[in-house]
Parts: sequence; structure tokens; C-alpha cells
Amino acid sequence: MSGTREVFDRAKRVYESATAAYWAQRDNGGIVALDLSLSEDAEEHSKGVRFKCTTPAARVVLGAWQKAKAELDAASTDLRREAGDNECPVCPVRNVRVPLPPSHPMQDRRLPPEADETL
Repeated sequence: MSGTREVFDRAKRVYESATAAYWAQRDNGGIVALDLSLSEDAEEHSKGVRFKCTTPAARVVLGAWQKAKAELDAASTDLRREAGDNECPVCPVRNVRVPLPPSHPMQDRRLPPEADETL
């Protein structure tokens, strides 16, 4: 097994563990949906944020998930490049980003997809 593949497999295991911890925090109330009746939550929602941490443990879990996601994305890119894929996923010529109107905030990619979105 190549070193790149080993790094990817490890990153995937860490990501899966971090995702399980994230969902445990969601289930026990450490990470909750924003309350749109609160002005600070409504302001965050307008930026595309959907959830907030209510405990220090939840902030640690969320940070660990975000780090694991970034490492998995990087390992996946390295694995594709090793297999011969030379396209740059962030190249501005190939990946033109059109800003969404304020009424359609981008999904917060820092969080795992909702359970029903993963089916």
C-alpha cells in the first residue's frame, strides 16, 4: 500500500470518528440549531450558519471535526493526484464561483451533512 493511500485511510478513520462525536454532541444538546428569534442567531443564520455550540466540549468536537474534514479533503486530493488527476480543484479558471444572493446562504461546509442528506 502506498504512503499516500495509508494517509488517506488514516484520515478517513479519523474523520469517521470525528463525525460520530459530532452526532453524539448533536444528540445530547451540545450542538443545537440556531434560534432565529434571537438577533445574534439570526445574524449568524444570514451567513449560512445553522448550528451553534452550547458547551466547551461541543466546541472541541466541532473543531476536531473541521480539522478531520480538512485533512481528509487534502488526503483525497493527494490520492487523486498520485493516480494521475492533475486538475486543480481550486483553480479560478475551472472553478468559477458565482456569489449566491443573500436570501440563499451557502450551506456551511464546516459541518457534516444532515443525517437524511447522507442517504
